[in-house]
Amino acid sequence: MYVCVKLEEKEEEVNLISRCYLIKMLRLRIRYLCSQLECIFTNQFLTANNATHTHTYFHIKALFVLCMKRESIEIFSFSLLLLLLMVMVVECVVYWSEHSLLLLFLLLALVINNILLYYYYYYFFLLDLEMDEEAWVTLATNDSYTLGALVLGHSLRRVGTSRKLHCMVTTSVTQEMRRSLGNVFDSVTQVDVMDSGDESNLALIQRPDLGVTFTKLNCWKLTQYKKCVFLDADCLVLQQCDDLFDYPELSAAPDIGWPDIFNSGVFVFVPSNETYQNLVKFGVEQGSFDGADQGLLNSFFSEWRLKGPSHRLPYTYNTASSALYTYIAALKRFMGDVKIVHFIGQQKPWNLLGSKDPQLGAALEMEFLKTWFSIFSSNVLPTLHPEYLSNRIGVCMERIKALCGAEILRKQMPAAVSDADRQRAWEEGIVDYTGRDSWENIQKRLEETINGEKINYEASDHPQHEQQQQQQQQRKMCATKQCGFKQTT
Repeated sequence: MYVCVKLEEKEEEVNLISRCYLIKMLRLRIRYLCSQLECIFTNQFLTANNATHTHTYFHIKALFVLCMKRESIEIFSFSLLLLLLMVMVVECVVYWSEHSLLLLFLLLALVINNILLYYYYYYFFLLDLEMDEEAWVTLATNDSYTLGALVLGHSLRRVGTSRKLHCMVTTSVTQEMRRSLGNVFDSVTQVDVMDSGDESNLALIQRPDLGVTFTKLNCWKLTQYKKCVFLDADCLVLQQCDDLFDYPELSAAPDIGWPDIFNSGVFVFVPSNETYQNLVKFGVEQGSFDGADQGLLNSFFSEWRLKGPSHRLPYTYNTASSALYTYIAALKRFMGDVKIVHFIGQQKPWNLLGSKDPQLGAALEMEFLKTWFSIFSSNVLPTLHPEYLSNRIGVCMERIKALCGAEILRKQMPAAVSDADRQRAWEEGIVDYTGRDSWENIQKRLEETINGEKINYEASDHPQHEQQQQQQQQRKMCATKQCGFKQTT
């Protein structure tokens, strides 16, 4: 199997080299034909002392110059056809000479000779343009999410993507931030805001802010692209992953909370006005089971869970950053394979910029935050408008970078998750079975309730945990001796 895959890759590489060679030869061929025809025109027209003929010559000369200077091979081809027709008309009707018959046969031969070239042009060159017809797409609904989109765009540039970058924005994004986006993305377009308005379902996941994510559906209207990969603005690309464009529509990674549905933070799609209309119609009639875009897309593409590996992206293409949502042991094991990290949850990296005392989270998440803030401080921060910096960012970047470095150097254990975050995780079905929510810690909770003692619920391998256990046992032994309790057999 491995050998077959390698042979297929080698064959694709050879085909690509062949296409590039044919395109190069075609360009040289057309330039050569243009230069030959230019010489013929020069000899034919300038030998005649006629103002009309000279005027016609300079018009055709201008077309030749346009043909030979344009890099687009399509301009070469169509302009050459036009020139051939003009030459035959001018030579046969306007200025007939003893060389006209020979010239006519020459032009006909050139036309026949180029039929095969046009075939190669359309068949090979259009295939070679596929990379230009594919794009990474993201959405910024306000200035805060624009910061995430800017870091995302720079992360894609850093890994050397060969695809276009396209950012959709709403009216809430200011002109200053749009200009910053324009410096990173190839295209920035404004789209209409679409809100689910489903307050009841959004309340179930405690994310009322996700209703506006219906705006994401506008990505199917980007029909100028052949295929796209959508990335949420809270994603960060760590490694080259252009191979995502080899997947069909709709390809996505499983959601960590319910693996039979996909997470809509990263997915492959094919733009289509028909699909867009069907999605909007489906949303109006059926709605979304979670009030956000993920519920709608999973209902619309309900066959995803049955399609198997062909449409199921590896988890490394959409890895949850927070230790609250992630299997810690697996994340440690496969940390080097993560290609796209997703900062899911309400707390986003850019939210820390306005905090006087930023809480940066667990040590594993610190690795991803360090990369995010590194790109932000080096690529995004210098380009932001001074007014935005003074009004929106209230904490010094040095403070955040110092916190990131200190946490990672100390290699601390994951920080304690707040009660609100843990309650939200339980309600979303995300249970830390191997950590604080393990049966051992639940039993400790029961003992605390019975004995009225305060116990730390860290993982059993935490250094402080053993010390606390020893102290607890000593207290029990002392209490037993004081009460005169004797164990009976």
